Amino acid sequence: MGEQGSARPSLKVEDVRENPLLSRREVFFTVVHEGAGTPDRWMIRQALAELFKAPVDCVIVKSLLTRARSYRTKGHAHIYDSREDLLRTEPRYIYIRNLPPDERAEALKALKEAKRGG
Repeated sequence: MGEQGSARPSLKVEDVRENPLLSRREVFFTVVHEGAGTPDRWMIRQALAELFKAPVDCVIVKSLLTRARSYRTKGHAHIYDSREDLLRTEPRYIYIRNLPPDERAEALKALKEAKRGG
């Protein structure tokens, strides 16, 4: 066992499915984060982009599931051929969840303002 919180989360790809109709790859993965909380979507998004040599703008983390008292998180992500394909296919709330923390706060504020105004 290492020092508390010093171990960097490791990402293991379980399955990759090609979806040519939607111009994307569907990735199923497991993140092991011993001694730390569940990594945020932005960190996982960056790791997947690096692993698949894709722009971060083309990666979206769809879901994360961590069981209670566990250091393993199962996840599902989509890697699109282009940012335009991603924006055309994914719901806006999923896109907002995947933004970096500072951009996410601004996007949520703008979304609330738009709902109030319309």
